[in-house]
Amino acid sequence: MDYFASKELVEFFTKHGFKETTKSLYPDHYELMENRGVYDPGSIKRSFRKGRFVIVFDYINIFAYYNSSSPFWRGTKLTFESLKSILFIANLNPTDRVYLKNKSGLVNLDEFLNHNKYFVLETSSTKKKVIHFKESFSNFSI
Repeated sequence: MDYFASKELVEFFTKHGFKETTKSLYPDHYELMENRGVYDPGSIKRSFRKGRFVIVFDYINIFAYYNSSSPFWRGTKLTFESLKSILFIANLNPTDRVYLKNKSGLVNLDEFLNHNKYFVLETSSTKKKVIHFKESFSNFSI
């Protein structure tokens, strides 16, 4: 399933602890949304933050940032796997988050955790860590 800039996607992010920052970043868009009483992705920008994660709906385009001014992901739709990866990593402690960011790139976590070649080169402690992430990720629900 694919997710586009929409009220449904807003609900996923807010459910997982993201706070809306549209009012401070895009006050004109926030006022327009308030006046209309409805969110229209074709004419309104929105933004959300959780710690160092920032999600921006630039009209129909979606940008995901982590600890930088350049996005690690951009597009007009998020796949289920990408959405789950972003939400999962955003809910981890900072040490685990940095580890997974450096290893997986934050977007295709399912692919990273199920990549068999990775285990051949790693130490047993890293394998245990990855197995723990794999179990946690499979149990994580959005």
